[in-house]
Amino acid sequence: VVNAWGMIPRREEDRAAADDERIETMIGLDAANYCLNGGKPFELSSTDHASHVATTGTFQHYQVRRSPSDLQQLDCRIVDRAESGLRIRVQYDAAAVGSLRVGAVIVGREHSQPWTPGLIRWIRCVDDAIEIGVKLLSGQARPVAVKPVSTERVEPFKEGLALYPEAQDSEEQASLIQLITPPGLYGRQRNLFVDDGSILLMTRTRTLMEASQTIEWFECEMINL
Repeated sequence: VVNAWGMIPRREEDRAAADDERIETMIGLDAANYCLNGGKPFELSSTDHASHVATTGTFQHYQVRRSPSDLQQLDCRIVDRAESGLRIRVQYDAAAVGSLRVGAVIVGREHSQPWTPGLIRWIRCVDDAIEIGVKLLSGQARPVAVKPVSTERVEPFKEGLALYPEAQDSEEQASLIQLITPPGLYGRQRNLFVDDGSILLMTRTRTLMEASQTIEWFECEMINL
């Protein structure tokens, strides 16, 4: 196919060797939510059902989450880096890498710096190790919990991430956020509750940006409750 179309993919960014620097990583959306929440389980902004019942109908305050002891940490090394991503390497271990999937969320930090989320773009075996290509997510990433707005059935909150733009040049941009959630939450023009741990927001989906077996990544506009 490449030969037929006459185009060979190539990197547009320069990549710099990283001298085998160590990076702590954790795999999965729930792990990213946990790490970006200061290394503790995410808590909803309120456990008072009555405080929201007038505006949210059958709103219920409960969520689906894993125990921190279930989260898998990998000790990786950085092979090289570019402005938008990393190539990292981990020694092959069947138990440790069982959760690796192309499209999955990965979160990493160097030298006890803040955690940075990304998406796994490719995986390959190199000798006795596994190399992983990571696309770093731009914007301000925050842990959230998301659920559909429904008057017909009780829906649980599911942990995810919200990405806020670094610069908001217009009123419209200020009302937009991107959500990364477990599969099944996106729907065209679907209303979703988003709880960021301090306030409850209502949003409406706009554009699906990416979908895989592990996540949905889409843009939403905020709606006044």
